[in-house]
Amino acid sequence: MKDAAREDNTLSFQADFQPEESLKRRQGESEQERELRFFTAIKNARFLVPCTLKRTETGERMYPTTLNTPDGEKFLPAFSARGELDKRPLEQGRVSIYSFDDLKHTMLADPQNLAGIVINPFGKAMVLRPSQIEQIDRAVQGMSVRRVWHEKGLRLLHPGSLPSGLAEGMKDFWHQRREVRRVYLILAQEPEKPEPHWLFLIDFDGAESDLFPQVAQAVKGYMKRGFAFELLKAPPRLLEMAVARGEPLFQREED
Repeated sequence: MKDAAREDNTLSFQADFQPEESLKRRQGESEQERELRFFTAIKNARFLVPCTLKRTETGERMYPTTLNTPDGEKFLPAFSARGELDKRPLEQGRVSIYSFDDLKHTMLADPQNLAGIVINPFGKAMVLRPSQIEQIDRAVQGMSVRRVWHEKGLRLLHPGSLPSGLAEGMKDFWHQRREVRRVYLILAQEPEKPEPHWLFLIDFDGAESDLFPQVAQAVKGYMKRGFAFELLKAPPRLLEMAVARGEPLFQREED
């Protein structure tokens, strides 16, 4: 019996990523060229992802299912083709289409519980842990995203100047995101790190996974290559510290 929900949700899906084929070295291709071609293919791919429907305070929402290993690790399963999806022991529930970045940001939202992504888990499985996902991002787009847990004191510094063009260039972006109230851009330094990094302290409503991918994409053009930046949903304590240190990068005016 066919899964009606899957048919409804994935009619537009066309397999555009063949892991084994993408890994093969082509004639005259260097190892570095092969690796970049593979990273680009997986970065631009779409996947079929089994999901469950859950009720939240704001309504119903789809959440991807997870697979557990014998060691107790949890992975997000993703399938590159319908034939791979059909290898599942149980064919039930809903299926959604996710991009590579969708999978990545889902994992980043819960890094303490999710060990990574597994592509085609019931075929020739390909496991991607956070370090490998960072490697793909750096190779293709020159930057990577990861979740940071600040276990020690974070020192906030007042920047002498902001990245060139950022304040004016991002103004329309912030205005269009109605959920954003305030944004502070400050330098932050962790005790064990020799260099500070840019910290975007964002006061907004909603989930980080809905906003942060768009912010990261918009911001990266203003960042010097190799200089780290962090996006953080503003907790009250850090917001108070930022207010005391200067003017916001953006503040929504009352309608």
